[in-house]
Amino acid sequence: MKTRRTSKSGPTLIAVINFLAVMLLASTVRAQQVGYVLDINGDWSLNGNTSLHQASKLPAGGVIRANSPSDRSCYIVLAGLDGKIIEKRECRKQGECSKSIQLPQSPGIVSRVFTAIGDLVWSTPAKYVALISKGTDLNEAVVKLDGDQIDLAEVFSSVEKGVYFVKLDPVVRENSHSGKSFSPVSLEWGPGQPARARIKGLVSGLYKLSIVKPDGKGFLATDQDAWVLISNPSQYATNSDSFKEALTLTQQWGEQVHSDVVRSFLRASLDLIANH
Repeated sequence: MKTRRTSKSGPTLIAVINFLAVMLLASTVRAQQVGYVLDINGDWSLNGNTSLHQASKLPAGGVIRANSPSDRSCYIVLAGLDGKIIEKRECRKQGECSKSIQLPQSPGIVSRVFTAIGDLVWSTPAKYVALISKGTDLNEAVVKLDGDQIDLAEVFSSVEKGVYFVKLDPVVRENSHSGKSFSPVSLEWGPGQPARARIKGLVSGLYKLSIVKPDGKGFLATDQDAWVLISNPSQYATNSDSFKEALTLTQQWGEQVHSDVVRSFLRASLDLIANH
């Protein structure tokens, strides 16, 4: 995904989440927490009596062990409250899971970005789930609304050249109306070129963009979709730069975290930006 020049105006994602975290998170609880289970497979325990799962909160000074260290399918990835990976164990590597993991005694300097977005994605995981398609995936992105036109080049940057039909459906959010779905429109895409689509009546907001295929008089859904935050020109730079902060964080994870976890995190990031 292409990077953009950083805007010097408007609140950043970090500033927004700093405020949100102060309002929503109890400091007495956070002071004892040093991270999350970012990704996991198999049977792992905390302090010998608590089973771990994805999104489990990790206390300062805790000890994590693999209950079946010889099971080669087991692995665990731990992230600190700043979103950076602090530990990864893969039991397929001989002897790697035979030793326990000792968690830090304190969280250090806490970034609210990972904490607040992590709470969103893992409080309602079904909302942000991103299934891996059989083809090349679309990208989550912030897209500028120019009249009734949008350029989806950033969304399609990993997709093969061709003519596609896309459909936009609003992402249902709590305490709000679902908004309007839009009929499929066609666009022509080629690497290094714009991918412009004209959608009459389109307004700013958070949408699920899906590739659909013509089928007689209608369209069939495919397994290729992404979330896009459609932004007015006045908000585009701020929203885009805020999302880039979350994107940069996930890029630091590299191949240590499964792509479905990364995409769920990015979708929650867009949801948070759209809500503030």
